[in-house]
Amino acid sequence: MTFDAIVIGAGINGMTLSAYLQRAGLETLVVEAEHRVGGMARSTRPLLPGFVHNPHANYLMQMDVSPVVRDLELADFGLHTLAPVAQHGIAFADGRPPIVLHRWDRTEQTIMSVQRYSSADARLLAQLLEAARLIRPLIGEGMYAPPSYEWFRTVLDAVASRFPLADFVDVGRGTCAAHICGLFQTPELQTLLLRVATELGVDVDERGSDLAFLTTVLPAVGRFRLPKGGMGSFANSLRRACDALGVRFVMGARVDRIKIGEGAVQGVVLAGGESVSARRLVASSLELTQTLRVLVGVDVLSDSERTSLGAYEARQSSILASSMFCLSEPPKYRSARWDPDIDRCYQTMIGLDEPEDALAHARQVRRGLLPAPAAAVRVNSLWDRSQAPFPMHTAGADSMFPSYLHHRKNQWQEVSEGYNTAFLRRWSEYAPNMSEHNILAHTFVVPDPGERKVMLRMGSSQYRTSIDGLYVCGVSTHPGGGAHGASGYNAYTAIAQDLGLSRHRPPEHEQTRE
Repeated sequence: MTFDAIVIGAGINGMTLSAYLQRAGLETLVVEAEHRVGGMARSTRPLLPGFVHNPHANYLMQMDVSPVVRDLELADFGLHTLAPVAQHGIAFADGRPPIVLHRWDRTEQTIMSVQRYSSADARLLAQLLEAARLIRPLIGEGMYAPPSYEWFRTVLDAVASRFPLADFVDVGRGTCAAHICGLFQTPELQTLLLRVATELGVDVDERGSDLAFLTTVLPAVGRFRLPKGGMGSFANSLRRACDALGVRFVMGARVDRIKIGEGAVQGVVLAGGESVSARRLVASSLELTQTLRVLVGVDVLSDSERTSLGAYEARQSSILASSMFCLSEPPKYRSARWDPDIDRCYQTMIGLDEPEDALAHARQVRRGLLPAPAAAVRVNSLWDRSQAPFPMHTAGADSMFPSYLHHRKNQWQEVSEGYNTAFLRRWSEYAPNMSEHNILAHTFVVPDPGERKVMLRMGSSQYRTSIDGLYVCGVSTHPGGGAHGASGYNAYTAIAQDLGLSRHRPPEHEQTRE
């Protein structure tokens, strides 16, 4: 078999890239090792009938700025979403009042929640969220474009003009942790914001992460959307869009190696020995180490690329893993006596009650230590009854772990055998009804290989390799993890520049519409 383009992996980024390549006139093949699409954005039913679990990606937060959703008309292919009013909350083991951050268009409810602790913090947060709303289109532009110094300068100017920060001159030199704790006086709010930042992949102790708080965290607050039917509906809508465009898929076929000859890519060899040739390019949506070290081999990389890969691999990072619970009834938190919205939050933080707890937890993960159980809990069936049989519910709990677990034999097995029991013990301190009598079944899902870090390169070179015709488009590239397709979109930008293709060209039938 021979194709113009071969894309390895039918995750969100791989399918996004393949759709744009096919639209540009390249005969494109997607090779996927699993028998289903989606990668880490999928829905499963591993336990009882009718209970849906989203084991990794579980929300969409770029719907309003995503050219992928618009260009590929994913709504026409079955993507429908819900936006819960109560979005991010924190409950406390001692039952003190929760803090709930509501949807972006319900800021007055967020203010009321924070006001229980501090009117000054409530006013400041409202001002910051409004500033974040104003720069959100700019942040979206930066996500769906290769990283550039010009964009960063534009962002700095926008932050300086929009955010009410008297000491802006120092922003970009501090840490997210210091910024949050310096801006707000309420420990409960500090803890929630630190947890949200960590969930979004921000290293709260990294120098410069104060800017990430303003440009990554705040613009995302209140923007989470739930795909109806589970995260798999997002992946399935992309698959249908690809099918309609004529993209070919080979499922259940693992790539054994990428063929290289005379410094250029030639195709792929499948695990069974079958060879598939590529006329123009091969693009991998797999993790960077898996692509370059395993499928290609470092001996054929340039010296500079070997150095960059080594630096990437040496950086510490974290891994997101999920637990699934089939419940007789949803959690009922002690803190709900003050505000029942905490029982209906899209994302409820438990396990860390003070800012010191949140910081210690993040630092333990970064140092390679296993922290005490803590998680962002989601009960999607509160809004989407298709995800659990009535009147029961399905819950997920996303927890952070150090990346070394992917590299040591049997480590995940040891964690999976005991984590849920320890977590449930902790969860019941916050929600007393989360006892063994409420749990119908549960499992711990070992995550697929992949870490929350990005190769640090500017411009379109982010998606190129030193091998002619070989590109990368996975979560190791800008803008990193998340179910947004931006890495695939941006990889197409680089490929279009190299091959003289049109930029994200609409299909012919769209061009002729009246």
